[in-house]
Amino acid sequence: MAETSKDKRVFKNGLEIRWLGHAAFKVKSPGGKIIYIDPWLENPVAPPDAKEAESADLIVLTHGRFDHVGNTLELAARANARVVSNFEI
Repeated sequence: MAETSKDKRVFKNGLEIRWLGHAAFKVKSPGGKIIYIDPWLENPVAPPDAKEAESADLIVLTHGRFDHVGNTLELAARANARVVSNFEI
Protein backbone atom coordinates (compact mmCIF):
# COMPACT_ATOMS: atom_id res chain seq x y z
CA MET A 1 0.00 0.00 0.00
CA ALA A 2 1.14 3.53 -0.66
CA GLU A 3 0.61 6.86 1.00
CA THR A 4 -0.97 8.98 -1.71
CA SER A 5 -1.46 12.69 -2.22
CA LYS A 6 -2.61 14.55 -5.31
CA ASP A 7 0.73 14.24 -7.05
CA LYS A 8 2.91 11.95 -4.92
CA ARG A 9 3.01 8.35 -3.78
CA VAL A 10 5.28 7.02 -1.06
CA PHE A 11 5.51 3.25 -0.79
CA LYS A 12 6.34 1.33 2.39
CA ASN A 13 9.75 0.40 1.04
CA GLY A 14 10.61 4.12 0.75
CA LEU A 15 10.11 4.48 -3.01
CA GLU A 16 8.63 7.87 -3.87
CA ILE A 17 6.96 8.72 -7.17
CA ARG A 18 5.81 12.26 -7.84
CA TRP A 19 3.89 13.41 -10.90
CA LEU A 20 5.18 16.76 -12.18
CA GLY A 21 2.55 17.33 -14.84
CA HIS A 22 2.14 16.07 -18.40
CA ALA A 23 4.52 13.09 -18.73
CA ALA A 24 7.08 14.29 -16.16
CA PHE A 25 7.83 12.24 -13.06
CA LYS A 26 10.36 12.39 -10.25
CA VAL A 27 11.26 9.06 -8.69
CA LYS A 28 13.29 8.75 -5.50
CA SER A 29 14.62 5.27 -4.81
CA PRO A 30 14.73 3.78 -1.31
CA GLY A 31 18.50 4.35 -1.48
CA GLY A 32 18.06 8.06 -2.24
CA LYS A 33 18.79 8.09 -5.99
CA ILE A 34 16.76 10.68 -7.89
CA ILE A 35 15.44 9.83 -11.34
CA TYR A 36 13.50 12.14 -13.63
CA ILE A 37 11.38 10.80 -16.46
CA ASP A 38 10.60 13.24 -19.32
CA PRO A 39 11.43 16.32 -17.23
CA TRP A 40 9.42 19.11 -18.82
CA LEU A 41 9.42 21.04 -15.55
CA GLU A 42 7.82 24.16 -17.02
CA ASN A 43 4.66 22.49 -18.26
CA PRO A 44 1.42 24.28 -17.40
CA VAL A 45 0.52 22.08 -14.42
CA ALA A 46 4.00 21.52 -12.96
CA PRO A 47 4.22 22.35 -9.27
CA PRO A 48 6.18 25.60 -8.68
CA ASP A 49 8.97 23.78 -6.82
CA ALA A 50 9.56 21.43 -9.78
CA LYS A 51 11.33 24.22 -11.64
CA GLU A 52 13.84 24.45 -8.78
CA ALA A 53 15.17 20.89 -9.29
CA GLU A 54 18.84 20.86 -8.34
CA SER A 55 19.77 17.21 -8.01
CA ALA A 56 19.32 14.17 -10.20
CA ASP A 57 21.24 10.98 -10.69
CA LEU A 58 19.50 9.84 -13.86
CA ILE A 59 17.21 11.36 -16.46
CA VAL A 60 15.19 9.05 -18.70
CA LEU A 61 13.68 10.34 -21.94
CA THR A 62 10.99 8.31 -23.67
CA HIS A 63 11.26 10.19 -26.98
CA GLY A 64 12.45 13.43 -28.53
CA ARG A 65 9.32 15.58 -28.56
CA PHE A 66 9.81 18.97 -26.85
CA ASP A 67 7.22 18.28 -24.16
CA HIS A 68 9.16 15.20 -23.04
CA VAL A 69 12.74 16.47 -23.45
CA GLY A 70 11.75 19.69 -21.67
CA ASN A 71 14.40 20.82 -19.20
CA THR A 72 16.75 17.87 -19.68
CA LEU A 73 19.80 19.85 -20.78
CA GLU A 74 19.66 22.36 -17.93
CA LEU A 75 18.90 19.74 -15.28
CA ALA A 76 21.58 17.32 -16.52
CA ALA A 77 24.20 20.08 -16.56
CA ARG A 78 23.22 21.44 -13.14
CA ALA A 79 23.07 18.02 -11.48
CA ASN A 80 25.76 16.25 -13.52
CA ALA A 81 23.16 13.56 -14.20
CA ARG A 82 23.38 10.73 -16.69
CA VAL A 83 20.79 10.86 -19.49
CA VAL A 84 19.33 7.70 -21.00
CA SER A 85 17.24 7.82 -24.16
CA ASN A 86 16.45 6.00 -27.36
CA PHE A 87 18.36 6.39 -30.61
CA GLU A 88 16.32 9.34 -31.96
CA ILE A 89 17.71 11.68 -29.34
